[in-house]
Amino acid sequence: MKDGKIFGKINIIDLLIVVVLIAAVVGIISRLSVSSSNSISGSDQFQFVVSVDSVREYTVNGLQKKGDVFSEETDVRVGEIIDVVVEPMKADVVTFDGQRKFIERPGRYTAYVTIKADGNFVNDCYYTADKEEIGAGREYRVISKYVSTNGKTISVGSIE
Repeated sequence: MKDGKIFGKINIIDLLIVVVLIAAVVGIISRLSVSSSNSISGSDQFQFVVSVDSVREYTVNGLQKKGDVFSEETDVRVGEIIDVVVEPMKADVVTFDGQRKFIERPGRYTAYVTIKADGNFVNDCYYTADKEEIGAGREYRVISKYVSTNGKTISVGSIE
């Protein structure tokens, strides 16, 4: 070893850089192959209900037009709105004397949006076509041609 070179031709630092680059490439390839081996296969349909609270009439009208639902991040079609149940919104209010009451808020509604989705059921979880997990209690953004609003998933189930 002369002047930091192995066999008089290869620099030690250059050799270390090449070894690190090869290790990084192997790591990336192995990570991608592991994630693809755990990928979701098959095709199932399921439905889930999203509760959208405190919306105005124009949002309700947009939801009732139904249509396809898309992913916020990937713009992939997730499924379609198949049913919308609307009821007046009731606000939880504490009165001056300390009583708790549910008072109807005029001009505000709660919409229960049922979405039929294409996806998969893997390891006791439902996944949409763009691999987003759908579960009760999770926030979900309903995006269609007519409306975009936030809600909370209240139920998920398979379609018989």
